[in-house]
Amino acid sequence: MRGTLRRGLLWFAILFGGMFALRLGYGYAVTRGGGDDGLPHFGGAWESRKNYASLKGGAAGAPAAGGQKYEKIATLRSHSRDFGRDEQALRAAVPAHHGLIQFEQSAGLPGRRALSLAIGVPPEQFDPLLARVRQIGHLAAIEIHKADKTNEYKGLAAQRASLEKARAALVGLKARGGKLDELMGLEDKILDVEGKIQQLGVKLGEYDVENELITVRVSLEEQRAHTVPLLGRVRTAAIWTVTYGGLLVALGLATVLTTLLGLAVMERLRRLPVFARRD
Repeated sequence: MRGTLRRGLLWFAILFGGMFALRLGYGYAVTRGGGDDGLPHFGGAWESRKNYASLKGGAAGAPAAGGQKYEKIATLRSHSRDFGRDEQALRAAVPAHHGLIQFEQSAGLPGRRALSLAIGVPPEQFDPLLARVRQIGHLAAIEIHKADKTNEYKGLAAQRASLEKARAALVGLKARGGKLDELMGLEDKILDVEGKIQQLGVKLGEYDVENELITVRVSLEEQRAHTVPLLGRVRTAAIWTVTYGGLLVALGLATVLTTLLGLAVMERLRRLPVFARRD
């Protein structure tokens, strides 16, 4: 009897000790983890400026055959325990890699500040800038997206060529002369076509070789250091262990008692004459 009691107490001690150790370790892991490490959702004003580049070929760096264009975006999210120092390092990295800040947004009070930057950088400086930014603060998430934009570029160029032909035709009709109202109508159409050509020119200007950039988006979020004393962690782990360990033991005892009760009922039922075996 004493041996059985000792073994039971030993198993209880192992159970509660293991639960306590797991809960204490979980507290440290959550504190160091820093919460949600998902990527930020960029949109709205972040999309106001597009950057495109050309695929290079050959030692001379000439554009590849067919004028291939692409868009490349790196999105990073970092946590900072020294926000002032990390912000300064991030801003210094931009001119050091010949980049420019195309969008900036800052928010929050000391202790919970956040800074978001959209940086346009020359294609050859993309990897060096990315390597530098990864070292600033604690990197929580990163994503790199590259998409071919050749068809979009060719489509815009084809639209502009078509509109230029339409404008030339309208100008030719106007040169032939005619009634005043007809000439005024032609002038209105010419102005409308020229406006569309200008809009396409702005979009095509984003693809110019002289303006070639690719994008690095950085979100830097300040986090305060969590300094929970050891005694507080031990108390929390002990309360959790007693609460859930007690529930687990109670559930186990209830299961055992229910099983024993069921076996006893079955045994009594077997003794009834109705269930007795016939000779």
